[in-house]
Amino acid sequence: MCHSYGSGDDYFHHEKHYYGVHLAFFLYNGILIVLEYAFIGTVLHKKISELSLPSPVLTCMVIGSALPIAHWFTEEYVRHHIYDGLKVGCPMIVTINY
Repeated sequence: MCHSYGSGDDYFHHEKHYYGVHLAFFLYNGILIVLEYAFIGTVLHKKISELSLPSPVLTCMVIGSALPIAHWFTEEYVRHHIYDGLKVGCPMIVTINY
């Protein structure tokens, strides 16, 4: 579905832009990676390693660590309708206002 927002870039000039949120998102993830390396070899790491958690659980734990701030990365793309083309292939549950 195509959207028309008027002439040229007028749509983007009326929107408020937030600068630095992408950088903050990647800095946060970088800090998580540094903390992960610092965590290796500690007593807590050894106890968690002994649990023998399945790979999908570990994957969910890693992804879950970045989810609280994921909106920092995606919010501007959503506001500018970048993801509208994905709605066809990736159905979403949305609120319908009557």
